[in-house]
Amino acid sequence: MKISVLIPTYNRETQVLRAIDSALTQTFPVDEIIVVDDGSTDRTTEAIRTRYGSRVTLLQQENAGVASARNRGIREAHGEWIALLDSDDTWLPTKIERQMEALAALGDDFGVCFTDCIYDGNPEMTLSVFQSVGITDAPKFGPLEDPGNYVLAEREPFYTPSILIRRSLLRQPEPFDVAMVVREDTDVYFRLSLQTRFCFVSEPLVRIDRRPSRTV
Repeated sequence: MKISVLIPTYNRETQVLRAIDSALTQTFPVDEIIVVDDGSTDRTTEAIRTRYGSRVTLLQQENAGVASARNRGIREAHGEWIALLDSDDTWLPTKIERQMEALAALGDDFGVCFTDCIYDGNPEMTLSVFQSVGITDAPKFGPLEDPGNYVLAEREPFYTPSILIRRSLLRQPEPFDVAMVVREDTDVYFRLSLQTRFCFVSEPLVRIDRRPSRTV
């Protein structure tokens, strides 16, 4: 199964390099890494080109927001699966491998797979994402029944940097609503919950930046 990694970024020269490194060092190699620079005014583009060359596909556009950047990356992707990663977050090395194991074991009914996540940079955020929404003692991997109910309760356990989506489910021209300023990703996941089944890997395999000083 071919996997395209999609990283939108804006003025995160240092952070995006860490994100790309974490995608390149996966134990299950990804097939392409697409970075969409959403109009950065720092040295983001130069840093990516210098460090990675042809190993990373770098797309540039005028600043239009993260939804527009994700839509651009999805249009350009070639993989069967889209792995979303925010430019200030990182994956642990076995993240994709564990998701591939889950999908192989659970079958073709599942078009979305996600993992647990932990927070970096804020000592007050000691619980993982799963723990914070009450998912405890979960098996190694399994189905998440009624994912739409988690969205409606605003307690969704699927965070964007952990999400792996079958690309055929994102065929509409603009899957992410560019008119939404916040929670445009949650909107997509709710609509996906009406189209396909979700499965999870209970291991925390994503580190989410929650430093008080981080740029949003």
